[in-house]
Amino acid sequence: MHDRVQRNLKRKYPPFNDSSIDILLYYFTKTTNWQEWMRIREENMLEFMKIVEAEGAALAFPSQQIYLEKLPSDLPKLM
Repeated sequence: MHDRVQRNLKRKYPPFNDSSIDILLYYFTKTTNWQEWMRIREENMLEFMKIVEAEGAALAFPSQQIYLEKLPSDLPKLM
């Protein structure tokens, strides 16, 4: 954990949503400077991702799928 973060962490089991497990990293920093806070937040998230990956897991990133019922008849064939 970043050395500019206070150590009084709160932990709760994350909620399961339709297509995600929402994980909230809740902590207080020792800075009131917005740019420093953003840097600390980014460093903590990257460290969290490294810990997850070191344990053999991975984080999924948002994606979307589009389903077409019918393609236009004048669309050229690709294959």
